[in-house]
Amino acid sequence: PVPTMAGAAAVVAPPSGCVAQCVETAEWTRAGSDGPLLDHLLARGAPLLLKGALLELTTWPALRWTSASSPANGAEVPPSLPGGGSASGLAAFEDQHGHRSIEVRFARRPSASDVRASTPWEGDCHYVDGVPLSQFCRWLRGEGPPGTERGEDPLAAFPASEWWGYCAYQHFEELFPEAFPDETSVEQEDEGGRPTPSPPPPPADFEELLGRPFKAHGAPTLWLGSAGARTPCHRDAYGVNVVAQVAGVKRWLLFPPADAKLLGETRLPFEDASTFMVRDLLAGNLPVGCRPFEATLEPMDVLFVPRHWVHAVECVSPWSLSINQWLDAPGDAEERVHEGVARCLASPLLEGAPEAWWLNPGEELFDVEANAANLQASLCAAAGLELSSGPRLPEVRAALLRAATHPEVVAAIVERLSAELAPRLRATKTSAAERERARRSSRS
Repeated sequence: PVPTMAGAAAVVAPPSGCVAQCVETAEWTRAGSDGPLLDHLLARGAPLLLKGALLELTTWPALRWTSASSPANGAEVPPSLPGGGSASGLAAFEDQHGHRSIEVRFARRPSASDVRASTPWEGDCHYVDGVPLSQFCRWLRGEGPPGTERGEDPLAAFPASEWWGYCAYQHFEELFPEAFPDETSVEQEDEGGRPTPSPPPPPADFEELLGRPFKAHGAPTLWLGSAGARTPCHRDAYGVNVVAQVAGVKRWLLFPPADAKLLGETRLPFEDASTFMVRDLLAGNLPVGCRPFEATLEPMDVLFVPRHWVHAVECVSPWSLSINQWLDAPGDAEERVHEGVARCLASPLLEGAPEAWWLNPGEELFDVEANAANLQASLCAAAGLELSSGPRLPEVRAALLRAATHPEVVAAIVERLSAELAPRLRATKTSAAERERARRSSRS
């Protein structure tokens, strides 16, 4: 049984037989709580899985996405929505939002015998942009567009039996523009002087869920994927993450920040605000000394992911639909300085990259001046200064150049560079020695 969580975090011990450490699980009720849910989450140092929290705490329009009853007809939220990614729930979602346009990435499914297949980098996947959401929903059900020949269907090249598909990281501002109008473009009155209708409520209001306002750098994002769709193991540079599972089931593997060194942190592939891990945790490639926390998100569950926790995600039901919101956290301003330096150093090496996966899709490279200006703004923000009163751009560029070429920094880079290339250097040296021995032997 899961305890009711009213105020302080009441949790249960991980069940026996759990291969990983199971994320602590609880329920939250408004009654008897001694403060907003968000305050209790931020006070924690570990993830928390809140069972059924969406139904208990929210009246989101998104709760009706997978129900035949839509917000337009005033129907109440059903007590239980189609779980496990049912075909009927997907059809209801298609009926309500099939006209919207999305991007989908595809990757090949592993063979039945390859149960520990590697997780592809996002740059190794195939992307199709401008896909009607209705078309992807039908693909998830194993159907083709009605009245369309297979050769005319851009998704026909990715049969669901061989590929998994993921509509990932879809920003609400772009997907639901009517709910996020530009304040400067909203007319208060029409031509006849009558008040214009208010925009519809956003599909998901995380302030309602978390119990109070918060600061965030963007609106929520939507994730819709087929069974097997994966997000490579990484940690986010900024904020904390709140994930709401609307339909289907997702598996999360999480590691505390201290484990990142054991997992092999890398900025290749490069993506702003993300550090990937060399170890493929979804393929079972765990180093000695690491034991992940695991969470299985079912419909209406909410997962709290603390700042800098490493995570990898996989859809395990026929299809899965979730929404997340990143919230600003203390230390984000300082972290943006780190990211600014990383971008300045990485950009010249990413120009003309020999392999596509080096730069994550959607990531844009900027010139030296733009990167330095970004670093200047981040430095001023971290110091609490206005841009006009902080260091000038030439000062920032000079300081970065001196720092990056300081003998101690160069020595540290050479040491790490040599360690990473050591196997290749040894193999080349051994091969050369063997060729020389063979040459001398042939002469004798």
